[in-house]
Amino acid sequence: MSYYIAYFLGEMWYGPSHAQINNLFPSQFQGYACAIFNCSGTLAGTLSTAILSALYGRYDKDDSNPKNAGYILGCGVLFSYFVCGPFFVLSGYEYKKELARRK
Repeated sequence: MSYYIAYFLGEMWYGPSHAQINNLFPSQFQGYACAIFNCSGTLAGTLSTAILSALYGRYDKDDSNPKNAGYILGCGVLFSYFVCGPFFVLSGYEYKKELARRK
C-alpha cells in the first residue's frame, strides 16, 4: 500500500508531462521526446540514489541518530525541487504561449 501512495504522490506529474510533450512537439518527434524525458528521469533517479548514498557515508557517521539521515534526505529533496521548479514554471509559460498562438 505504501508503494502505491509513494507513486501516487511522487510520480503523478508524469502524465501531464507526457501530455505537455505531445502538445509542444510535432508528431514525428513526440516518441523521441518522451523517450528522452523518461531516460533523463530514470538517470536522475539513479544518480540521486548514488549521491544520497555517498552523502550518507560521508556525513551520517552516527548510526544511532536517525535525524542525520532525515536531514540529508530532506536537503536532497529540497535541492531537487529548487532545481526542477523553474523548469515546470517555464513549461507552463511556454504552454500558455502555445495556447494563445493556437487561438
